[in-house]
Amino acid sequence: MILTDEKLSAFLDGELDTAEMDLVREAIAHDVTVSDRLAALAEVDRVVKAYCRLINTHPALTRTMIHSTRKWF
Repeated sequence: MILTDEKLSAFLDGELDTAEMDLVREAIAHDVTVSDRLAALAEVDRVVKAYCRLINTHPALTRTMIHSTRKWF
């Protein structure tokens, strides 16, 4: 089974069926590369959710963040 980042993200979000969840769990248990990728995706998910909570309580931060990241793109 090829585990794309999309598949691992779906695993994190609980969007896979039971059989697919079990296959991903098996891959995580036997392949440190898969578990490392999953950990990295989980960290990105955590950071994005934290940022979303922050801008929901402080909307002015959205303009500041867009302005400060514009140079990167």
